[in-house]
Amino acid sequence: MRVFAWCCVGAGLILALGYPFYASSETERRYDAWVKRELESMDAARIRVVESVLHEQIATRQALRPLFLIVPVWPGVTAGACTTAFGILLLAILRRSKGEMTRARPTEERT
Repeated sequence: MRVFAWCCVGAGLILALGYPFYASSETERRYDAWVKRELESMDAARIRVVESVLHEQIATRQALRPLFLIVPVWPGVTAGACTTAFGILLLAILRRSKGEMTRARPTEERT
């Protein structure tokens, strides 16, 4: 059980620290696919929307993305934090039960 608790702590930390990198790369992948799909559509109105987004990016020097393309970071970070907290809780419970067992043994031997 102790190994499982430590695995939860490790997996939670990896998830919480790694998910922002995944979200960033997935957002870029979705954005590139969206631009490619819109430009290949040959629809003038859709191409104007892409052009306006690209011009805004150049003018403001920021990577502006339509909201439906952005992968939020918080679900992964929250899941990682909860997994880590669960592992720490298990370790605390196991430590407490182990401490109670060691304290109970000497009194049992004396009686």
